[in-house]
Order: sequence, then structure tokens, then C-alpha cells
Amino acid sequence: MLGLQILNQILAQDKGIGHAWVMHGLALEEMLCFDEAIEDYKRALENFTAGQVTVGLAIDCKEKLSRLYRITGKNFLAWHMEEKILEDYRRINNTDGMVESLLEMMSIAKEENDFERLKKLITSYDEIGTGYCADDVNYYRNMLR
Repeated sequence: MLGLQILNQILAQDKGIGHAWVMHGLALEEMLCFDEAIEDYKRALENFTAGQVTVGLAIDCKEKLSRLYRITGKNFLAWHMEEKILEDYRRINNTDGMVESLLEMMSIAKEENDFERLKKLITSYDEIGTGYCADDVNYYRNMLR
């Protein structure tokens, strides 16, 4: 709780500190204030300066958003966040990250009973050409049989 108070003081002085918004969001998550944490992560993405943000930091923040969207039942928003995450991982050629994002999207497609989308995601996985998380993908592949 003290950490949240300190972060509130920092953000009262300067709302443009992206890292402080991430830390504030994490503190709110610990208190199960998910909607408020979502807003903090969105503010963080808006307030990272060129000198502060790295692709990895932006992806981390987007992954936090996606996770909270899933927790709060906002699969539509989680899906779109995962699309952005997947694109970021493609841009830096991180195949493991691409697979993890595809798996999140597969999970959403399964929950939504969208088997056409699931089939396309499996095809995207196959195009990456890795064995990373193959057992997880095979679980979804077997659902289509």
C-alpha cells in the first residue's frame, strides 16, 4: 500500500512517466483492481518516451493488458492486443514470442468456438517452422479432427 501511495505522489507531479504507470498498474492488480490497472497500462503505453521505451518493454505492457482483458472477460480486446503483440514479435523476429501470442489467440478462438480462426492460427504456427510449444498446438490441432 505504501508503494501505491508513493506512486500516486510521483504521478501527481508528472503524469508522463510511463514506468510509474506500469508500477502503479501492478500495485492495482495486486489489489484486484483490474479495470483500473488496465487504464494504467494504457497510460503507460501512451507515456513512454522514445528514450524510455524498448520493444520488449512495450510488449510486456501489452501482455499485461491482454492478460487483464482475458481476466475481465474482454476477449475481443485481448484478441486485438495479441495481434499487436504478434506483430511486435514478428518485427524483432522473436519466434518464441510469436508462438506464445498465437497460443493466446488459439485459446481465445477455442473459448469462442471459432474453429475457422483456430485453423488459421495453426497454419500461422506451422509457417513459423518451430517446434516450440508443439504439444500445446497439437492440443488445438486435435480439436479440429
